[in-house]
Amino acid sequence: MGSERERSACAIGLVGLMLIAPPLELSAQAPEGRRHPISSLVRDPAPVTVTLAPGASPPASVLGSIEALSDGVEMFRVGSLDGAADALFGEIADVGVGLDGSMVVLDAMASTVRVYSPDGDLVESVGQPGEGPGEFAAPVAAALESGSGRLVVVDMRRIVSEFEPTEEGYQYVRQWRVDAAPGDICVLGDLTFVSVLPADDTPSLVAFDRDGEVEWSAASTYAAGSASVTRAANEGVLACVGGAEPKVLFGSLLLGRVFAFRASDGRALWSAQIGEYTPTEVWEVDGGMIVRTTAEGTHRIRGVAPFPNGRGALVQVSLHTGESHEQQLPYVSLDALGIEADGGTGGGVPAPLGEVAAIGVDRWVEVQRVPFPRLIVRSRR
Repeated sequence: MGSERERSACAIGLVGLMLIAPPLELSAQAPEGRRHPISSLVRDPAPVTVTLAPGASPPASVLGSIEALSDGVEMFRVGSLDGAADALFGEIADVGVGLDGSMVVLDAMASTVRVYSPDGDLVESVGQPGEGPGEFAAPVAAALESGSGRLVVVDMRRIVSEFEPTEEGYQYVRQWRVDAAPGDICVLGDLTFVSVLPADDTPSLVAFDRDGEVEWSAASTYAAGSASVTRAANEGVLACVGGAEPKVLFGSLLLGRVFAFRASDGRALWSAQIGEYTPTEVWEVDGGMIVRTTAEGTHRIRGVAPFPNGRGALVQVSLHTGESHEQQLPYVSLDALGIEADGGTGGGVPAPLGEVAAIGVDRWVEVQRVPFPRLIVRSRR
């Protein structure tokens, strides 16, 4: 659950410092170092692999879903520089929307989760900075189970904390540890899924039951035979998608690829490469890594937001070039079967949306980060 900005501290420290910008073009002289072709890094979890071509015309059903978002009427805003202290966000790291329209927002800088009513009124704050039960130390991500309202938060101590809604508000229930640095978290029913950043072939996606016991784990999506490259390639975002066959989507920030796993047992279902301009190889060099791409640039995944009806998820990507960190922000819709359709301006879809943090039954939430962090809640038609 979430997007690239939600793990900005981790992404900047891990990818930003290790990837030397601008990316090298194919015609550039090869650097001195160890070469990792992308074909050797990617472990396709299933035989179905589809390349998404920008400009493709999406199916009417998918197009309708995207248009319903982009045409949304603003309902209210949350976050300001004026007024009470609780109206100011430090860093919006994650957002979740319940079936009734209620909303939870993880403020990583304040180490707390704010709970809002369907009308945007602050109801309560959950958690606080610290290392005790129900407290957070550098929280990374949060997830809301839209049906039950169950809330989970993972922090840099590798601790997952679980809270349940009661008549008196959210109450701390339990916590458990994960085996490596966490990247993202999402929930489906009684299962909690955590992506971690492995340094070898250890699992990078783990499913836990309500007691914090491991239900299943998936091997590293990418295995490079190098701790630094494997760790960077497994930096990504998660989205839990319900429906007839619940699944977990993992999107690699580095390589622009989405993988789908069956939620019940971790069985690999399909994978999709986002965009026609993709990385071609990674070189280990002194002081970090170089990602070699096509001359036009490379697509990177910014976030994955699931639709509440189980039909799929909205994937936000950006095109990175040597001249511009972000040249465009198209959207790609992945339906429940892994069928893809371009959602950028070339496919007849209205102008690209803002940063979509969460999609509810009747609304969706956009994050704005300048001039200050705030949320804009828009209706879905």
